[in-house]
Amino acid sequence: MYSLGKKVKLLRKEVGLKQEDLTCDILSRTMLSKIENDKVTPSIYQLNHISKKLGVSIEFFLRTDSLSYNNDEKFKDSLYKLFENENYLAIISKYEKNIIDINTSIDSSYYVGYSYYKMHFYNDSIKLLNNYIKTVFSLKEDDTNQYIENVSNAFNVISVIYFELDDYSKAIQHSLKAKDILQKNNLLRTRQYFMIINNLGCMYNTISNYKQCISLLEEFLSYNKELIYLQIFASIHISLSSAYYNTGDYEHSIENIQKAIFFFLYTNDKVNAIECYLNYINALRYSKKYDEAIKLLDKVVLKYEDTFDSNLKISFIMQKAILEFNVRNFDASLEELTKLNIKDLDSYNRNCYYFMKGHIAFINNELELSKNYFKNCEKFFINSNYIYDLGLLYNDLYEITSDSKYNKLQHKLIDSCDNPRKNIVIP
Repeated sequence: MYSLGKKVKLLRKEVGLKQEDLTCDILSRTMLSKIENDKVTPSIYQLNHISKKLGVSIEFFLRTDSLSYNNDEKFKDSLYKLFENENYLAIISKYEKNIIDINTSIDSSYYVGYSYYKMHFYNDSIKLLNNYIKTVFSLKEDDTNQYIENVSNAFNVISVIYFELDDYSKAIQHSLKAKDILQKNNLLRTRQYFMIINNLGCMYNTISNYKQCISLLEEFLSYNKELIYLQIFASIHISLSSAYYNTGDYEHSIENIQKAIFFFLYTNDKVNAIECYLNYINALRYSKKYDEAIKLLDKVVLKYEDTFDSNLKISFIMQKAILEFNVRNFDASLEELTKLNIKDLDSYNRNCYYFMKGHIAFINNELELSKNYFKNCEKFFINSNYIYDLGLLYNDLYEITSDSKYNKLQHKLIDSCDNPRKNIVIP
């Protein structure tokens, strides 16, 4: 018969954890050592923490029957509970100490491969998950059914890894395989299927295949009228809004971003809702609904400003400056820009800052200052294909210097650019 302390000690070693791995605010290493040596009895809070870390229930430690730690079912149960409790580091430790033999259990390679992914060891994850997929597909067709969802998720995880590594072709290829497996097995109402569709939409947006994104997501929504998995629905509408936005269909972009905001607020996710408001304001600006955009921005700031982090604060100040700039309220735009510290701005915001300051300086007849600001942002705008912004920039420089090269540069860029992008200036 095993004592409570003995069970903790044996299972901790079996899982491959050190005493330090179990410590927390309510459980010091000294206290754990006393528990394992049966010198003290843990509190219910300490025991609950230990059980979660080791992937078993509290009842496991309270039972008085003898337990064999060489029982294969116990090993599998322990591994599954570690995975269920997201103890990925413990699983990896167990595998690397050869406590787990992936050849004795099909699911083991899935659990270990997924754990490597969660800990950002991508090569190991791809290798093990591909091994898992190959093993399952080598089984008889009737025997593969119980593994279908895990196989689909293995393809999906590999897809996400390739996406993070910027290999978008392989990412989409694996995501489509994950989708096809669930479709063939009629698992279309699962959370996993919804996530895969959402991921595909994001990937199509990333490679600028906006029509494919719209086609995929609109078809998906047409067959899924029931509002389940609201966070995923919100993300899908964000992708649709972005795709429509980039095709110039601002009406549908606004419609979808409004739905995303609704779902986030309904699930009390204010952070993501506020981020969506920036997209909403942008879509209004690009459709030249400046007054409506300014009113919405002021409303959001009034309601949520206390919850803004530093990045959100910068984003809303910059957006207000851009809106005022577009309606030629340059004093108000300059007032917003003075709230910003140039050292706090990322590359995009810093160059937009220089551009607006440059034109405002030109308007105020501060010509040398204007030239300096434009010099700081010109290269960035060229590399970003912000042709309409460059048109204003070169027009101002031509007026300042009377140098015809700026007039020629403006026309050359417009003629040579196949994909002009809008930014601050709305044509």
